[in-house]
Amino acid sequence: MDNASGGPRIFELDDRHKAIEPFDPKTVSHPRYKEWGSEPMRRIDVETYISPEHVKLEAERLWPYSWHAAGRVEEVANPGDYMEYEIGDQSIIITRTQAGELKAYSNVCQHRGTQLVKGCGHTDQFVCPYHGWRWSLDGENRYVHDAVDFPGLKREELRLPESAVDTFAGFIFVRPEKEGPSLQDYLKPIAHILEPYHIEQYVVKSWRTLVVPANWKTALEAFEEVYHLMGTHPQTIKGNDDVEVPYDNFEGGHSLMVVPVYVPTARFKGRASEQEVLKVAIDNLLDVNLADEGEKAAMEALAGQPLPDGTTTRDLFMEMARGQYQKFMPELAPDRYVEDWDFTIFPNMVFNLFPGNYFGFIARPNGKDPDSCIFDVVALIHPGERGLESNPREFVTDPGHDWGAVLAQDFYNLGRVQAGMHQRGIQQTRLAGYQEKRIYGRHDEIARYFEAHDPAKT
Repeated sequence: MDNASGGPRIFELDDRHKAIEPFDPKTVSHPRYKEWGSEPMRRIDVETYISPEHVKLEAERLWPYSWHAAGRVEEVANPGDYMEYEIGDQSIIITRTQAGELKAYSNVCQHRGTQLVKGCGHTDQFVCPYHGWRWSLDGENRYVHDAVDFPGLKREELRLPESAVDTFAGFIFVRPEKEGPSLQDYLKPIAHILEPYHIEQYVVKSWRTLVVPANWKTALEAFEEVYHLMGTHPQTIKGNDDVEVPYDNFEGGHSLMVVPVYVPTARFKGRASEQEVLKVAIDNLLDVNLADEGEKAAMEALAGQPLPDGTTTRDLFMEMARGQYQKFMPELAPDRYVEDWDFTIFPNMVFNLFPGNYFGFIARPNGKDPDSCIFDVVALIHPGERGLESNPREFVTDPGHDWGAVLAQDFYNLGRVQAGMHQRGIQQTRLAGYQEKRIYGRHDEIARYFEAHDPAKT
């Protein structure tokens, strides 16, 4: 069976997985379960995923007024560096001026509307490829061809329209609308949680971009709950606990879940040996295909070695990870090294965060198509003392690209979910009150944007 990208879908189902009963939080006493089963189920109209009208509303009332991650600061590190950022049908130039200031401009010649740049590069000015009009890196027009034939044209009206731009954790964030809350205020509900990881020091290990046959919300929602592990990734659950997971929604649409790793799911109730946990934990780490040959060999050797008496997989990985990164992140508590802190930065950035390692996703509309999105798969790593440098972006078009088993399984689902929501047999999705609260949290915040930026009310 093939996934949406053409690669193999790899399942390792066995009778033990099939026989595991649903978890009932009423059978245990634990503070993490206080909301499980007590929050009402939520319903979301499928039109929010499949209708061109909803795409239009997002383009008018969401994307212009929210901050979204466009790239990393090292992509425009020097004066004259630039990159194009596309979202929906909008294109923005991100550049660094001769004074070193980060700027973002609407990517459009003020003469006849030609896009000034495509892709990324380095320049000392922006030149329209159609009629040769020119702009400085500061956005000022510096040349109009045959200016005498434009009587009454004022140079100041030709300045490139600016978008808001700022940085956090080494990422460049853009808001197309120039005026509005600062990025600092926008991220205030979660910035303090992220700061001790010092993500601004990380480098790009891999940045892969593809077009996914699903709405941008559909794509991100696959990574905002672990309720799907039993159905989609059963081979992982001896190394990830999908039960003892707190979910939190924050002001501004941001959210978080914390997944214990290097432990089996609580559904196994002690039926997985520590040696099994170690093997699955290592398989999970290697599955994303980002380890170099030396790292892969070391991990595979570790999986074949018996654990010392009294040592758990959790103990082993905590000791290794802290030995590598604690000096760079001294503020982090030990438990952070054996938990996957999975964040959403509203509206479209989701990432798994461990000390020293970031693995995440950014999804944005693909033009005006409700049924596809541009999807970034981003892996960052702290260079430590190894002197690592960032790798360039890669646009993946090969349907046979090896994403690893887990991502292949997720990508396989996305197209089927999107196609399913077009069926006459469903008008609303049904979301678990607790385990899927991050999903409806985004929808609630989008609704607030729609209300706040309704032109009939402003």
